[in-house]
Amino acid sequence: MIAVLASTSEFARRTDFLLGYVQRPSVSYPVVYGPQIVPAALGIPEFTKLWDSEKHKMSTRLQSMRQGLNNEHVGLQAPGEPTNIIKQTRILGYLGISPNQIRCM
Repeated sequence: MIAVLASTSEFARRTDFLLGYVQRPSVSYPVVYGPQIVPAALGIPEFTKLWDSEKHKMSTRLQSMRQGLNNEHVGLQAPGEPTNIIKQTRILGYLGISPNQIRCM
């Protein structure tokens, strides 16, 4: 956060615009900067440990949601076979994309 003390409202408006203009690329184009930030952040052991912990939490949460969706499907006696939902092991697995294709992405 940046605080600017302006002498006029017009100066404050222009300063706000310019600051937004300067920082916009880092917000609008995160794909460009993400690959640069991740190796730096994960080079810190504490951050790597936190990252691994968060990945595990997310994976566990997704497995629980998939199981709940399967249970609801079975409970409603809905047509179809929902077991592919609980067998899915990757976020992109439901798209039918092979592991090799995902690595290339």
